[in-house]
Amino acid sequence: MRLHVSDDGRRFVAPDGTPFFWLADTAWNVALRGDTPDWERYLDVRRRQGFTVIQFVCSPWRGCRSPRHGRIFEQAFGTVRYDERAFEKMSEWISMIVEHDMTPAPVLLWDNNPDDPFFDWSEETCIDAGRRMVERWSRYDPVWILAGDGDYRSARRVDRWKRIGREVFAGTTLPATMHPCGCTWVGDLFASEPWYSFVGIQSGHGSVDHDLGFLLAGPYATRWTEIEKPFINMEPNYETAYSFGERVLFTDYHVRRAAYWSLFGAPIAGLTYGNNDIWVWAQQANERAEGHDDIWVAGHWEAGLETPGIESLGVMMRILRRIGWSRLFPAGHLLSDQPGWTDPNKFIGCAASLDLSTVVAYLPKGGEIGFVGDVVRNGGRSYWVDPVTGAWADAGVFGDRAAFAPDERDWLFVVESSDVGQSKSVRAENT
Repeated sequence: MRLHVSDDGRRFVAPDGTPFFWLADTAWNVALRGDTPDWERYLDVRRRQGFTVIQFVCSPWRGCRSPRHGRIFEQAFGTVRYDERAFEKMSEWISMIVEHDMTPAPVLLWDNNPDDPFFDWSEETCIDAGRRMVERWSRYDPVWILAGDGDYRSARRVDRWKRIGREVFAGTTLPATMHPCGCTWVGDLFASEPWYSFVGIQSGHGSVDHDLGFLLAGPYATRWTEIEKPFINMEPNYETAYSFGERVLFTDYHVRRAAYWSLFGAPIAGLTYGNNDIWVWAQQANERAEGHDDIWVAGHWEAGLETPGIESLGVMMRILRRIGWSRLFPAGHLLSDQPGWTDPNKFIGCAASLDLSTVVAYLPKGGEIGFVGDVVRNGGRSYWVDPVTGAWADAGVFGDRAAFAPDERDWLFVVESSDVGQSKSVRAENT
């Protein structure tokens, strides 16, 4: 299915204009280390779980230097040499994604450090390889990720990738973006490029205040008012991975927290999930990812198929459909108090419809929530929603009082009302 950006620039839509929720799985190595029977099983499960996009690497990179089916291309004596059999196998994988009613999102040219081939390839060579992939796979209507996991903020690198993108995507209207490294922002640097269709970030794998602050108070949460494109967190905390520095094991709680923070930080377009076992596509337990340190020790890939984090995402989708996710915009200004400014771990994410008929907030550590003035007028019905089970509990008519979560774990608070304060609409405060 060919995706388009909505008329207001905020979200993806299907060809008939129906809102499309980007729920992607991070499958970097699946195409490079897997084969047809395993691909079939993996895609069957992910489609059943409601995923709509698969992100993957299609060329050699430091995480898989010797792909199972060969290198689709490599540089030799200043020219690119192509392996047609490897190309055909990659095409088989991409076609299988489409057959499972999901959208392929290949990273064409992974460019993180000198261990990755494209880090020091000439622009001409990158363009040649990129064009070949675009020509071969455009018929599958993918979403293109031009380059992956690099720091693209220097003027030299920005100019380099702008030029490459213009040449690689000349003549195509399929959506495309960049996938920058963790806690870096390139949205303003590429926003004016004709091929740059949506803003991708990587909030990454840190757990300290600085890393949380990048997602909660950085440009992802502020620049959406000026850059009218979909915003997607394409790499939040991976379930079953350990955080940098502190070595905190990321669980389903961290998956939920990153998901709701990401969705409520910008107009809701979607997000990406990641699992340590899946992206590595580990062939055995306790397998260390090639080219990575000991944070990235994974279990067998099958262990990442059914997890508590994925169950939480299924619950999340049911909740979002019920409250009308495509109508929601960030609405942190509606809160009477934001405990996250003191402790990022307690940051309350908040979103609302433009007419304020629906207001939803995510409380990662329970506690108290209240709204300013008459934003939620008397008569607004409120609910505590369990993000683990999806159970709704009626919290009564919401007036000027504060509400207190049932306990100190994470909760959603939803207020629905037909009697709304039009004078304090979301758009008026955020544009």
